[in-house]
Amino acid sequence: MYILAATSYTKDKKCRVQDDNVDCSHLDLTTIPRHLPVNATSLNLFWNRIKIVKGFTFQSMRYITYLDLGRNVIELIEINAFHGLHRLRTLHLHDNAINVFPNGMFERLNGLQVLSIDGNKLKYFQDDRITKISKIVSLTTLSFDVYPDFKFPIQWGKLSKLTDLRIFARSSKVHFNKAMFVHV
Repeated sequence: MYILAATSYTKDKKCRVQDDNVDCSHLDLTTIPRHLPVNATSLNLFWNRIKIVKGFTFQSMRYITYLDLGRNVIELIEINAFHGLHRLRTLHLHDNAINVFPNGMFERLNGLQVLSIDGNKLKYFQDDRITKISKIVSLTTLSFDVYPDFKFPIQWGKLSKLTDLRIFARSSKVHFNKAMFVHV
């Protein structure tokens, strides 16, 4: 069954729905639409103007495995923003304005395999919230930024399934050396 457009989301800005895929990309949205199909497995919100991901935003969308929030202007992710996304496998948060993650953000994303957080304002990877990425033992792909004096957190050594590490140097002063990778 194909549905070409869903109209109740935002005035004149229609997400495209095909089977269980919802595409709300490039619509200049400032908030995440409400009343999205609950059976969706893929939600693309790429390249909009979303600033805040509110708590419990996706709680009714239990089947989501792919969520793309890349290239927005997200400054704040509230606690429990990803509550209910137990099947989530891919989460793109790249190219936003995020400078800190809420406590516990990664604890419920046990099946996450792909996480992209590069292109944000996350400068303090030793921060306790960043080290919590190590709780996502299913993670196979991780992309993030490195800054001067960066070292991989010791906890990331637990990421035994990690096979694709994408590193973006955000300063001309970043030097890669063996000590950075000692725990990975």
